Amino acid sequence: MKTLPNFFSASGNFKFFVFVFLGSFIHSCAFAADSDTSEMFHFYAKLYPEWKVESFTQPSQAGTVVGTMGTLKNNTVVLSANAKDKPDTEDHEWSSSYFGVKGVLFNETVRVGYDLQGTVDLQGENSLWVNARDNLKTREAFIYMEMPALGQLAAGQMDSIYKEWGIPVAMLGLTSGNFTGTSKMHARAGWKGKGDTSFHNRRSHSIRWLSPSLDGLQFGLTHSWDEQNDGDGGAGTKLSAAGILWQKGPWYVSLHTEIHYDWLPMSRDVTSSSASSIYNIADSTKSRDQGWRLSMSWEGKQWRVGSDFARLKYSESDALGTPGKFRDYKNFAWEFTTEYKWNSNLRLSASYARATAGQCTLSGDVPCFTTGLGGDQTNVGALYSVDKNLGVFALGSHVQNGDAAYYGASPQGSNANIYALGILYRVK
Repeated sequence: MKTLPNFFSASGNFKFFVFVFLGSFIHSCAFAADSDTSEMFHFYAKLYPEWKVESFTQPSQAGTVVGTMGTLKNNTVVLSANAKDKPDTEDHEWSSSYFGVKGVLFNETVRVGYDLQGTVDLQGENSLWVNARDNLKTREAFIYMEMPALGQLAAGQMDSIYKEWGIPVAMLGLTSGNFTGTSKMHARAGWKGKGDTSFHNRRSHSIRWLSPSLDGLQFGLTHSWDEQNDGDGGAGTKLSAAGILWQKGPWYVSLHTEIHYDWLPMSRDVTSSSASSIYNIADSTKSRDQGWRLSMSWEGKQWRVGSDFARLKYSESDALGTPGKFRDYKNFAWEFTTEYKWNSNLRLSASYARATAGQCTLSGDVPCFTTGLGGDQTNVGALYSVDKNLGVFALGSHVQNGDAAYYGASPQGSNANIYALGILYRVK
């Protein structure tokens, strides 16, 4: 099963683009006489560049009690040195702005289509070509086959079911890759090991199945492997996700789970570990991480409200059995988002997210403490739409970290205040 991952690897993305466009061209030439080719190419875009001002408070200092997960040591819960400071910044960003093209290649008994997205990040520091070369990246790139009785099967780079079916109310539609996104609180850990802890993933080498919808009820599965070390998790890692959703009228409810195999969130690439370190040796370690999330929303004439409740667990097992090494960590987190349509032009939104400190265990019954590992985030925003394509927005966010936590872009124990003004341009 080696050829499929190689085809959808980073180097294979160009082949994928060529394949889709060449197939579309041949099909349009062969069937132009009796096919509606307007379905084959639909261009769309969502650009939201912003000017962002970010400031950080003083991080945790030497002598601060931060627990085992704050020191990553099994013999002390106190910082021996000041956490690294981070300077305040003012700069423009493009977040996850993107453009794309999608279409249907065949639309008969079996429907075959594609969706290609590229991120836009033009910082203006070099020529347009250099910026495109350095910053244009694949966001989503997949093909799919769909039958009414069997549902949809897709392959390529795409969101996992866990990511796609969660956060049903995204603040003003501007949270992807932006600082107002709450996934940093309820879809990842507040400690910083050597590996990835995010359950908010878009991976290459993915296969996804979506069942047909039966009176609003639908099932979904995702599986992804990474033999080329292209994405989160690292080489040889796997991701599996499953979910069930029900959507009818103004209501949306989804329960979904995601499992990471051998991501080694604490000990990835660790080759040696001192007696006082909680790192395991990567070569002798296996891991299995799992997230569960319940997502709900309701949408009325003027109001949209949504909430997510997540339970995350990370675990590693080391064949060496050395005492005092990381074994598992689990916590609970949630978020709530509301949006109000003031009039046809103005929308207001606010969200709040909170993550608990959680619990941890080490091997050999060595005590483990999560003191100061919780955090919360508060966001507000407004979007004024000039017309259906163009709008201007203002955003603000406050991230509050416990003494041990690293939520958001803050250094350990530091709080962040972030503000931005931006322009939204979208073509659906």
